[in-house]
Amino acid sequence: MPIRPGIPAWTDGEPPGFAQPGPGNRTLVSPTHRLAELRGMRVFVADHPVGYITDLILDPIEDTALGFEVEATSGRSYFLPLALTTIPNGHVAVSSPLHMVDDVDYYRRRGRRPDWPAAESLELEFVSGAIVASAG
Repeated sequence: MPIRPGIPAWTDGEPPGFAQPGPGNRTLVSPTHRLAELRGMRVFVADHPVGYITDLILDPIEDTALGFEVEATSGRSYFLPLALTTIPNGHVAVSSPLHMVDDVDYYRRRGRRPDWPAAESLELEFVSGAIVASAG
């Protein structure tokens, strides 16, 4: 007899275990991108090019990325938060131009820039924003 409607009661007092995982396709997905390749990468809103990445803005204390400095085709600079971007095919994609923040100076003053010569051996992990050493 169920304890609550829709939730079965266990007859032996122990909940059933989880099923064993199936064979499936178990490949590792690398959520990283080389830092050196990010600068100069084009930025698109849908299928429209809107600018390119000029710099990466890091957290002032930790080695994590806050977002990108983007120079628009109009010549203006914007801050683009990392959490709102993807890199689908060698370019940065954002779903709306409203995600590009007009006050890039605020983020420049409060963040820091990477040491680009040292960035050759570093990668950006897109899920967490962490700057990590290159695996290969």
